[in-house]
Amino acid sequence: MALFVSSKSPLAQKQQVKLSDLAGARFLTLGERTYFEKKIVTACQKAGYEPNFVYQGERIEAILEMIRQQLGIALLMKKSVSASQLAGMKRLDLEETISSQLCLVRLKGRHNQAQELFWQEMKDSSLE
Repeated sequence: MALFVSSKSPLAQKQQVKLSDLAGARFLTLGERTYFEKKIVTACQKAGYEPNFVYQGERIEAILEMIRQQLGIALLMKKSVSASQLAGMKRLDLEETISSQLCLVRLKGRHNQAQELFWQEMKDSSLE
């Protein structure tokens, strides 16, 4: 995961932050259905505080716009925000590692070209 902040935020001057630096911040997050909230709560509790969630939604685009408007910060998967979406924002590395896993399973047999491309992309991205 990485921290996404407005380019106008004082945090934007840093390259890396500790979770403890975010105590009292206004967190924007994907809703409970995405499992991110639990990960963030657990990580913040380990850093010594309860996160202040001011927005919980399902659309990452809404969260990114709220960040640009300086309405809060967000912890998101690094790859969920492309370079072209970073206008008005900055992505910061965390000193701590917050990770998650996604397991994909498929039936043996023949697969169409789109399925093969997706499978190969997932295998390639898991090596990063």
